[in-house]
Amino acid sequence: MTAPYDSWVLQTHAEVGDVAQPGSPIVTVYAPQPMRAVVHVPGSRQADALAASAVQVLLPDGRGVKPHEQTRVPAADPVSQTVEWRLGLAADASTGLVPGQPVQVRFVGAVADANANTKASARLTVPTSAVVRRGELTAVYVQRAGKADAAPGFVLRAVRLGAGADKAMVEVLAGLKPGEWVAVDGARAGLQGAQPTSAAPRQP
Repeated sequence: MTAPYDSWVLQTHAEVGDVAQPGSPIVTVYAPQPMRAVVHVPGSRQADALAASAVQVLLPDGRGVKPHEQTRVPAADPVSQTVEWRLGLAADASTGLVPGQPVQVRFVGAVADANANTKASARLTVPTSAVVRRGELTAVYVQRAGKADAAPGFVLRAVRLGAGADKAMVEVLAGLKPGEWVAVDGARAGLQGAQPTSAAPRQP
């Protein structure tokens, strides 16, 4: 059995003597070239991604490269409500990369966009101290409305984060709505009996 191209074997799914069945994988291989970056863009940010004047892939070594091709899957994931973008990388740009390495993707807006200031001010951000990380879960504590016979408390809400606006703030791409109250100190909000203060909420 030979592969149709030069490649590396990542995993074997069958042993010597096993009967090969149609549709059952035998080995998993990958070719060092070509490679692509895959990013899942929240459905709420698709318009911004489509309106971007350029797309840039930031590699682990700090280089920023422009994909030579890009493909957008024409459907959103029903669970995460994200759309997958596949960005092809040129051979000289992806030298030394291996599948599974993390990269960042930047959708660059038009420099002369008259609405740039308006869009920037509409970004939803929270203090980094509000973010709680438990294993693979990234979340914040959101104030829930109290019933007539009970004081309001907090509920843990999973969120998807974007780039940090500055050292003290981080952008929230999904999981929150403007106007919701978030516990600034995520660690204290997780304690039993924690209650929100009477301070007014910060505007997003």
